[in-house]
Amino acid sequence: MKKVWILVFLMSTMLMASCTRPDDQDDDHDNGDDITIPTCDVVVPETVGDMIHVMAVSLPHSTVTGNIDNFINPCKPVDVNPLFFTHSTLRTHQVTMAFDHIHPIQSVRWTHVMEDGIDTVASVSIDVSLNGFSYQRVIQGHALTESLTTIALGGTMAKYVRFVFAADEGKTYGIQDIRFTLDRGYMIKEDVGWTQAFYRTSGWTGADGIFSYNLSSGSRTIGAIGKTGFVFSDTIIGQVNPETHQRSNWSIINNTVGYYDPALPFDDAFSFDYVIENNRAVSMFVPDAYTGKRARHLLDGDGLSISHAKEGLLTNSGDGTMWRSNVLPNALTIDLKTEEAVHHLYLWNDNEVPTYGVKTFSLSISSDGDTWDLVGTYGLDQASGNPGEPYTLALDLDGISTRYLKLDILEGFDEHMVGLGKLMMTGDAGRYLFGSIEANHELTTPTSHERTSRLWLQDGIVIGDTFYNFPLLVKDFEGFFKVFSVGLISMPVIDGTFDRNNITYHSTPLQVTAADGGILYFGAGVMDHRDIDGYLYVYGYKDGPGRHLVVARFLPEDIMHFNRWRYYDGQDWSVNAEHAAPLIDKVSPELSVTYIPEGLHAGKFMLVVMEGTVTGRIAYAIGETPYGPFSDYTLIYQTTEHTYLRDAFTYNAKLHANVSTPGNYLISYNVNTTTFGALGDARIYHPRFIRMIEVKEKE
Repeated sequence: MKKVWILVFLMSTMLMASCTRPDDQDDDHDNGDDITIPTCDVVVPETVGDMIHVMAVSLPHSTVTGNIDNFINPCKPVDVNPLFFTHSTLRTHQVTMAFDHIHPIQSVRWTHVMEDGIDTVASVSIDVSLNGFSYQRVIQGHALTESLTTIALGGTMAKYVRFVFAADEGKTYGIQDIRFTLDRGYMIKEDVGWTQAFYRTSGWTGADGIFSYNLSSGSRTIGAIGKTGFVFSDTIIGQVNPETHQRSNWSIINNTVGYYDPALPFDDAFSFDYVIENNRAVSMFVPDAYTGKRARHLLDGDGLSISHAKEGLLTNSGDGTMWRSNVLPNALTIDLKTEEAVHHLYLWNDNEVPTYGVKTFSLSISSDGDTWDLVGTYGLDQASGNPGEPYTLALDLDGISTRYLKLDILEGFDEHMVGLGKLMMTGDAGRYLFGSIEANHELTTPTSHERTSRLWLQDGIVIGDTFYNFPLLVKDFEGFFKVFSVGLISMPVIDGTFDRNNITYHSTPLQVTAADGGILYFGAGVMDHRDIDGYLYVYGYKDGPGRHLVVARFLPEDIMHFNRWRYYDGQDWSVNAEHAAPLIDKVSPELSVTYIPEGLHAGKFMLVVMEGTVTGRIAYAIGETPYGPFSDYTLIYQTTEHTYLRDAFTYNAKLHANVSTPGNYLISYNVNTTTFGALGDARIYHPRFIRMIEVKEKE
């Protein structure tokens, strides 16, 4: 499609230029129509100083004499086939030149026509664009005092360059030649092959969100090419008419997976997988484990005004925030995964229905989960049922060392139902502690509001023969949607394939409402740095105000031992997620940070985002370490889907390390629409891909 567009653009501009040549034009100078440009070996621009080829010229306002096709021919000698400008419908002449893709421009070489009766352009302004719609002025009134003037652009990224110069009545301006040279940096090419591979006409026909993983070795680094697995969030299943792009008999499910096998021919290398039940497609990853009145709600931060602090106030809404059971007596068992010094245990009683609260319980501890030591028996008051409920009871445990804690529920205020709001443990220096929790019995039926729950998949990692992912639990909320928690999925990988019959769901402390009102979400991107420092880095973002990058790290064996995770606080690695420091603003909810092993940014870390989330501005920033400091953003691409697809917007750009090679990076972004009916167009709702190709120095 891109080649067709270029051909159409070239033909239209040639036609337009020929139509602007008046029949009575005084032809004292050569218009180039009878010049034959000799053939030559055209060098594909790849290294610094190479000539960038112009694919088309647009002259929308000017009367021009000269052969445009010859003027942009890369084999044209400098001293033949100039262009002459005699009139403009504006006060300026505007010459727009288009390349085949985005280049970092080192310089423009402007050559005057040095003939009697031909005026030279005194000065020129230069505008650049990545997409042909939005232009930025980078040169204002640059004087052209020599017959050949070189204008340095310093690596400015552009696919379109517009020259603007004065159009004085009665003057004929001549341009002998314009040439561009390539600078150090990155060329950006639309990867039509990869994009078309995700345009499907039957079954899986598009999805929102995409992450990729090496299922052969588990490595997620540049050049780690192997059998690749993809995970997607909301996915459209149905049929597509390839002529009209219209979907039919389609439905949306919340997540699917796919595969890419580089050992196969490219056209056969992609496949997609989803679950069929009762002849209909259903989501592979389901939210059931996170809904209802389950014990796991007791340890997460959902429903607390501050997630990881005893000052947190509890909601009186029971939609997935509290535990409840109709079995008495009952027991709640917490596993901290390792021995920890526990100083305090804070309890919030059931604040949705206070009469269901716990009345008395005993607390025991254990190092092995088999032999238990009684700590004491305690009473709990009823909660008030008001929004913003403080903790009901604080137990001082004096730093007792234990791995397991068990609360035996002895009595409730109601004979038939018992519930509890939240539990929170702190360790040394008030450190927040997290663990898994099980109840002898829990109510699992979701509330009516929870029936809108679904899992949207964030990033993940393969460790050994297990795939891990950090899904978002999403529910409808006030006419839109809201993220309520970040979970953890584990699933075996067998022979390069996700084992979707053995999925386990875990809770995490990775969504945090901080004391300043900001909310942190971890899992937006995972960087594999195991070969360098042994760690896996999990990136996220903090909302409010702005959207700032944050990062945690852990050793692979500790992926489910959250008390061993550490969060970068701007100076060091903190045990407290709330202390995670903002590293750079304007990130997107899906992103990537990648270690660059060689080339222009060797030894550095490249953050790729859709700057500002839905702006269409794909950008990168360079970090000195996995946790910064990061440079300012460099804009590399501006999406155009909004210009030809109904109410479309783009978002969530990221680099896919394990399907990239050194100096050649594959980047994806999502395409969506604000109008549900527009999803009937299959060009909406499948990922697009671009290539970021390094320009190297000449050898």
